[in-house]
Amino acid sequence: MYQYNSESDDDAEFDMHNIDVPEDLEEDEVSSDEENSSENDEENDIAGVSTENESDLENVDNNSTTDEERLSDDDLDQSQNIQYSVHELIQRIRACVSNVRGIRAVNDYDIRKARSNDPPIKSNLVTDFEIRWNTTFIMIGRFVIYRSIIDDINSRPFKIAHITSTQQLKLGSKEFEFNNDEWNRINDLDTVLKPFLIATKIISAKNYPTLSTTYSVQYCLRHFLSESSENDSIWLKRFKVCLREKFQLYFA
Repeated sequence: MYQYNSESDDDAEFDMHNIDVPEDLEEDEVSSDEENSSENDEENDIAGVSTENESDLENVDNNSTTDEERLSDDDLDQSQNIQYSVHELIQRIRACVSNVRGIRAVNDYDIRKARSNDPPIKSNLVTDFEIRWNTTFIMIGRFVIYRSIIDDINSRPFKIAHITSTQQLKLGSKEFEFNNDEWNRINDLDTVLKPFLIATKIISAKNYPTLSTTYSVQYCLRHFLSESSENDSIWLKRFKVCLREKFQLYFA
């Protein structure tokens, strides 16, 4: 079990600065018109200063609100970009696996390469059920294992016998070409989803889980999404932030 100390957003307190208000001026009895005129001038000066202060405070409040809105919009855009990139990446993985498995000659070539690998790859590429996220994790995990074979098929489709030129062009297309950054993101997806798969297995065991077990699992997942290391990519950190926001929404 992870042990750590953290402060939640709800515990954060903001210091409020009191605004200095001028003390009420006592009105003295004035017998001459000059003294009355002097007091009126002072009151006008004070009113002018007060108006300027209020105007400055309003400007500060408006600027603060604008900054908060800008930060909120930036966070929202960032979250949407992460979700879009994840969706697009999974769609491409799903299409690539379906294409490899859909052509018998390519599937046989894929299996032979896997068995001759050192060490041999015993598992096969699989497609997922979109309504079951744990199968998506399995698909991604297998895809990571087959990285060298996928790259080989994409870069040299003409080496595969008994396929048409159209099939060769499709296998060698940019759609099924994954660069280093994309492979790193696929690895990050595998890294992030794995604890959720373990958590699902723990709370879905034959023996019904207790509330303490469920709480412990939730605690560990929250800690996992909150921690980061120097080796984590920027994309991985942002992806964790995106997941943490959803986690807070349902388990706050």
